[in-house]
Amino acid sequence: MAKSKQTTMLTIYNTTVHVTSQEQADRLKQVCVDYWLPIWIYNAAFKILKSDVKPIFCFVRPEFFITDLYDLDDDDDILTYSEITESEWMELLTKTKKL
Repeated sequence: MAKSKQTTMLTIYNTTVHVTSQEQADRLKQVCVDYWLPIWIYNAAFKILKSDVKPIFCFVRPEFFITDLYDLDDDDDILTYSEITESEWMELLTKTKKL
């Protein structure tokens, strides 16, 4: 009997989006505000602080924010999240909000 591979359903809570500009970061923050999603209220939570790192938009309980891969620990769950595009994340958000 073949072993079946279990797949995880992608959601806005278990995916990341590579952020390439401050404009994109501002858009993602505004979407969170518009949809009443929890965001980290720290002043720099949606600021791209360093140009030499890969900023990612993600959810870490209990809120959404932007971080970079260098700020993560090896055992951080974010490292297992699937990276998707901003438009794919928006599609997931639309599906989530319909539930």
